Amino acid sequence: MIIDFHTHTFPEVIAARAIDKLASQAHTTPNCDGTNKGLLAHMKQSGVDVSVLVPIATKPEQTHGINELAYQTNSTESKLISFGSVHPLNDDYKQILRDLKAHNIKGIKLHPAYQGVYFDDTSYLRLISYAQELDLYVLIHAGMDAGLPECDYASVSHIIPALDKVDQNKLILAHMGGYGEWDSVEKYIVGSDVYFDTSYSPLPKEQFVRIIKNHGTDKILFGTDSPWTNQKTAVDTILSLGLSTAENTQILYGNASKLLV
Repeated sequence: MIIDFHTHTFPEVIAARAIDKLASQAHTTPNCDGTNKGLLAHMKQSGVDVSVLVPIATKPEQTHGINELAYQTNSTESKLISFGSVHPLNDDYKQILRDLKAHNIKGIKLHPAYQGVYFDDTSYLRLISYAQELDLYVLIHAGMDAGLPECDYASVSHIIPALDKVDQNKLILAHMGGYGEWDSVEKYIVGSDVYFDTSYSPLPKEQFVRIIKNHGTDKILFGTDSPWTNQKTAVDTILSLGLSTAENTQILYGNASKLLV
């Protein structure tokens, strides 16, 4: 059983345009077409059983449409589980989060750089805290962003002051705690109570294993950032690290299954 905890899709009418724009920004090539249908086909080829969709409201006015699509996906797709999203500038963020909870959404995705708000900004901290009060997990982009290299909205320097102000046990830092800043992640974040996901994390093997071991395999979630990473390649990367069968099971399935109950 394999659960990919970090994937992206778009409505078919905008998928091609969105994928082309993001691929150009990040100078990368997608592995599927960015639709639910394309992801499901890629999952079948890769041996992935369930994918968690993590949409991002980049503008406040996008929030309600994104969440309606999440409700629809969760009611029609057995192999896809969609999180919701909230923009930190949504004045009605508490009602939005309550609606997500009422629809049995398991969590939300935030992206400081795309939402234009620093990780430790008050508007984020209050949103995260209220989501966690409702028992919603918060998966948030951490570290730099390949598509926005000049932005440090989610750098480790902004993550550190936020960690003591939220429930770490319900916070998931994408990209192994901080894309491109893994030395700082090791120094300041490893060993805390937050989860890391493995999505789009091209670390040296030795550092990858060291972070996993020192942070704890019970706090690592397998993720790919599909369509930006091939799911089969990502699974093979985890299996090549020399971890035990029990540790691989935790990372590839066990930890995620507990969060998605």
